[in-house]
Formats: sequence, C-alpha cells, structure tokens
Amino acid sequence: MATLADVYEIVGRLPGTRAEPPEPPDQPIGTQQPTGVEFVVVTGSKPKKFLYSWRKRVDPRKPKVPQPDVLVVWVPELADKEALLASEPDKYFTEPHYDGYKAVLARIEAFNRAELEELIIDAWRLAGGLGDV
Repeated sequence: MATLADVYEIVGRLPGTRAEPPEPPDQPIGTQQPTGVEFVVVTGSKPKKFLYSWRKRVDPRKPKVPQPDVLVVWVPELADKEALLASEPDKYFTEPHYDGYKAVLARIEAFNRAELEELIIDAWRLAGGLGDV
C-alpha cells in the first residue's frame, strides 16, 4: 500500500520537479495538506503541472476540499483513460468535471509502491520531464 510520503519521495527523485507548496521543513512529509499539493516539472520558462491533489465538492455552497489520498494524473490519450477506468476501478475513477480530459483520479493507497512509481514517472514524462530516473 502506497502513501503520500511515497509520492513525495518518488517525485523528489525526478529531475526538474518541485512541490507547490513545498513541504514545510518542520512537518513530516505529507502532513500539511490543508490546501492540497501540486507537483510541477520545469522544462522551459513555465512550470507544468503533472500531478496534484483532487479537490472534492463536499458541500455545493462551499469550495472544493483537497483529498490528499487521491491524485489527478494526466494520461496520454482518452483511450488510455478509458482503459484504466475499465481495467482497475479499485485504483482509478473519474467524475463529470474530468469528462473529455486526459486525466484519471488515482487512489494512492490502492497502489503498491512500484505501480505508483510507474504512474508518476509516466505522468512526469508526459509533462515533458527528461533525464534518467
């Protein structure tokens, strides 16, 4: 079972990446989540988001709430999205907000570490990440 700490560790090894906001140095990894987190890769003049906390609509009259246990992950094509959703519904899901977008919602704890690492590296490469991992 993977954790948010695993996400930080995996992303931290990828060249050109950073967390926004960065982890506070005085808190354990993954504990500050009141605003969610975004991971970006810098390949040119502008950082490109490739992985971030899903925000769930809990109350229709209030802002969406970050869900640190679920990541929004970009995939290459809509066909890839549909294949993931059909083949592993315990790991991947979607919501109407993402209809037509090449992104899936991924439950971190449903993955083992190796699967999570592959998912993150694929999203990083898709966003333009380069280099050896």
